[in-house]
Amino acid sequence: PDGLLGRRVFVLRSRPLKPTATLAVPREGRPPLGLPGRYVYMQLRVAGRGRPFALHVDVLAADRSAVRLSFATCFAAARRCGSVVQLPANALAGTAGTWIVLALDLPALLRAHAPDLPAGRCALRGFTLSGNLSFARAFTSDEVHSPLRLPPERAGEWPLALPLEPSQVWIDRYGWLWAPCEPAGAQGGDVAQGGDVA
Repeated sequence: PDGLLGRRVFVLRSRPLKPTATLAVPREGRPPLGLPGRYVYMQLRVAGRGRPFALHVDVLAADRSAVRLSFATCFAAARRCGSVVQLPANALAGTAGTWIVLALDLPALLRAHAPDLPAGRCALRGFTLSGNLSFARAFTSDEVHSPLRLPPERAGEWPLALPLEPSQVWIDRYGWLWAPCEPAGAQGGDVAQGGDVA
């Protein structure tokens, strides 16, 4: 178990000149997840500053087109190559060593980087992590979530609840990033530590 979260997590470590550690959900050969929801929320931790990593999120657009959103340290700028949208992961890399919630607004990402595709109802097909990342949980929702929107007595019921001592403030211990940007009504305030991702 992770010492801070108190539960099992997946830890990926890659070394120079060795094969890259990878975690794919679902595993190869399994059917796609097909989880509907405008937002995807993921608990992640980047292993350390300067260490390479990639996060690939496979999305089913409203017209049933498959699109891959690839966030990686090797991309200098956002660009689209066919059905793959390459996005730099600078803001995510800047959170190294801190558990964060990465919140993806799927329709907004498609409007920004694949405007020819309908950005209505989307579904999460799956995701793949590689490089130097730790992963705890993920879920989809049509609701905008943030740790500041839940009353303290219900905070433990949230699917991505993170442990806090009574005297601690969430943003002092964890991070929160939106991609492409924080949607209206998120009420994140200072929770969007590190800014927006894409």
